[in-house]
Amino acid sequence: MKNNKKVNWQALETEMLNGIRNKQNQVSLKDTPFYPLAFHTEMPENIGFDNGHVSFRFHDFNINGLDTLELNTELCKTDKNKLRVALRWKDISLKAKYEVKATYASRINIDTGGNMQELDESYAKAAGADGTDNGVTPLSPDEIDTMVTQARAQKDPINGTYHGPTLMASYYKNNESYNTVFCTSARLRGLWSNGGVTTQMSRDTSSALSSNAPVNNNTYSNGLDYNHNSFQQQVNVSIALYVLANASPKGSPQYQQYMTAAGDSSNFSSTIQTNLGDNSANIPTMTGTDVYSTLNDKTKTPQVTNMKEFINSMDQANGDASTSAGADEEATKNGWKILSEQERRDIRERIFLFREELMADKNTHFDLLWSGDCHTELKGAEATMTITYNEEKAAWKITESDVKFPAFAVEVDDSMWTGKVAEIVRERLASMHFVKSLLQSKIQSGIQKVTEKVMLHTLATPGIAQ
Repeated sequence: MKNNKKVNWQALETEMLNGIRNKQNQVSLKDTPFYPLAFHTEMPENIGFDNGHVSFRFHDFNINGLDTLELNTELCKTDKNKLRVALRWKDISLKAKYEVKATYASRINIDTGGNMQELDESYAKAAGADGTDNGVTPLSPDEIDTMVTQARAQKDPINGTYHGPTLMASYYKNNESYNTVFCTSARLRGLWSNGGVTTQMSRDTSSALSSNAPVNNNTYSNGLDYNHNSFQQQVNVSIALYVLANASPKGSPQYQQYMTAAGDSSNFSSTIQTNLGDNSANIPTMTGTDVYSTLNDKTKTPQVTNMKEFINSMDQANGDASTSAGADEEATKNGWKILSEQERRDIRERIFLFREELMADKNTHFDLLWSGDCHTELKGAEATMTITYNEEKAAWKITESDVKFPAFAVEVDDSMWTGKVAEIVRERLASMHFVKSLLQSKIQSGIQKVTEKVMLHTLATPGIAQ
C-alpha cells in the first residue's frame, strides 16, 4: 500500500459484515471453573446432606449480534501506510447456562477460631474465610466496592508508566489461571485469608492510596511486614499453580498455561530477594507516588525468573537425593539460586498439601442444586484497530487493537431458587467483582480475536484499499 492510498470505507464495512456473519460462531469461550461461593451452608431438604460447600459456574456460552457491526466513519482515517479503523456494535447479546452445586461438608458447630462457643445456624461463611482472622473484621460490601473502584482507577496511571504496560499484560495473561487455582484449592484460599492479614493489608493499601501515605509501612499479626507477607503469598500461589500444572499432561495447553502463570508469579520472589534483600529493615517504605516513579524509572530492570529456573527450584526441593543433587548442579552451572534446607522443606510441605487436596478433590461427589439460563446485553461495544501495510511482504499487520464494553450485568434466572441457601447464593453472586471482570475479559478477548481475523481477510480483498 503506497502512502495515503484511498480506502473504500463502504466496501470495507460490507465485507466486514459478511465476514463477521460467517465467523460469528467461531467466538469460543471456555466454560468457567466452579467459583466457590460459601462454606458450611444449610442444604435444602431435597439434598441428601444437611451441610455443604456451595459453588457456581457458567458454561455453554453463545454470542449473538456481532452482525450489528458498523464503521464509525468519523474516526476512520489513513496515515501513510497505516489505517485507523473504528468499529461499533449496536447490540451484542450473550447467552449461557449456569449450575449451582453443593459438596458435602462435615458440620463444625464449635468456633475453633474464636472462643470455642457453639455456633448457631447463621454461621455460613463466605468462600475463602477460615475463621482464623485474629479479630480482623471481614471486608464489608461497601469497602469491597470502594477498593474495586480504586483498583480500576489505577489502571490508566500504571499503563502510563514505562514498566506498567508489561506488568499489566502479565497480569491479564494469567488472570484466568490465578482465578482457577483459587477456585480449585481451598488450602490456597485458607493460606490467603489466614489470620486476617490479607484483609488488613487490603485496608492499608486502600487507605495509603487515598492519602499518599506509605503503602508498606506496617507489621501484621503473624510478625511479618507488608512486603514479606506479599512475598509469602506469591510463593503459595506459584507452588499451587505448579501442582495444578503437573496434574495435566506435560506439553498440554493446560500444563503450559498453569506453569507459565507459576513462573510469572515467582518473579516477585526474584525482585524482592535481588533488589530489597531478605531483611525487612532493608526494604524502603513507598507511597503510591513512589510506586509510580519506580515503574517509570527506565534504569530499573525487573528481575525475571525464566521457566527453567523456576522448575529447577521445584526440583531442588521436591526430588529425591539423586535428582535434587542434579538440580543443584544445574543451578550452579547456570548461576541460579541454591535453595536452603529450610526453603526446600517449606516448598515440599506446600507441594504435598496441594497435591493431597487435588487428589481428594477428584473423588468429591457433588449434588446439583439448580441450573438454568443467564444472559446479558452488551449495547454500545466499540473496537479500534491500527493496521500497518508492509510493502515488501505485501501484507497487512494489526499493530494495535482494543475492544471496549460499557458496564453490563449478567441476568441469572433464579426464579426456582428457594430457601436459606438461595439467599446466600444471590448475595455472594452480587459481590463477585473479580468473576465479573474475568467474564468481561473472556468476552472481549473472544470477540477481538474473531474481529481481527475478519479485518485482515477483508483488507486482503481486491478493491478495498487502492
